Amino acid sequence: MLQVVESACRFQPDMSRGNVVVESSCDGRTGGFQEAFSELDSMDARSMATGFAARHGMGDPRINGNVSSPYPVNADGVSLEAVKDGEGNPLPQTHPKMQPARYRVDVPVTRRLV
Repeated sequence: MLQVVESACRFQPDMSRGNVVVESSCDGRTGGFQEAFSELDSMDARSMATGFAARHGMGDPRINGNVSSPYPVNADGVSLEAVKDGEGNPLPQTHPKMQPARYRVDVPVTRRLV
């Protein structure tokens, strides 16, 4: 199932542009990444993102550019690329904080220009 991660979404103050983060509830720990990728690559994910932007005040939202490839986040909701140790070094792949729990995509949105 798809859902918008509201805390990760960002919009310009004038609501002209933004980024909506959509997450698949397919569990990365049980090998559900193929189903998650399929969900996140669907038109449903894009429609969810533009609908969210519209509900939050963006007039006639459109997708602006390329939707990111699905990327893994850990149980804390942190992208695995951003997980570091106390000194800023990447953690080993076997570390518990480096285990994918969910997958997300970033959907860039903009309001209609004319």
